[in-house]
Amino acid sequence: FLAIIVDSYASVKADTEKAQGLVPEIIKVTHHGLRRIYKKDKDFISDQVLHGYLKAELLRLTSAETEAQDKQDAVQEILKSTKAVYMAGGVRVDLNDIATLLKQSGTNSAQSVPGIKWPQVAPET
Repeated sequence: FLAIIVDSYASVKADTEKAQGLVPEIIKVTHHGLRRIYKKDKDFISDQVLHGYLKAELLRLTSAETEAQDKQDAVQEILKSTKAVYMAGGVRVDLNDIATLLKQSGTNSAQSVPGIKWPQVAPET
């Protein structure tokens, strides 16, 4: 128990030795306030203005990230719903093409594939 008290005392003492006194802190705050009011220093920017800029930038970045994520989600949804095979040369074969080929070949076994809703192909005349 005594060791905990001594350790806590040493920690608080070390923190208070590093801290500035009340007078230097008041001078620092007053100097900042005067620089903000008179704006003679071209490189100076007040904490309030900086906070506003940072808040606006955070909002811009967040909305850009959200927009990019929305676009990615939309593309993923389209890719999920599109059942097609893309072959070399840009040839795209989808379920309609496969159903037509199977119908033309006289094969009807594809109708039994689970999980695939085959399009209806009009019979050849």
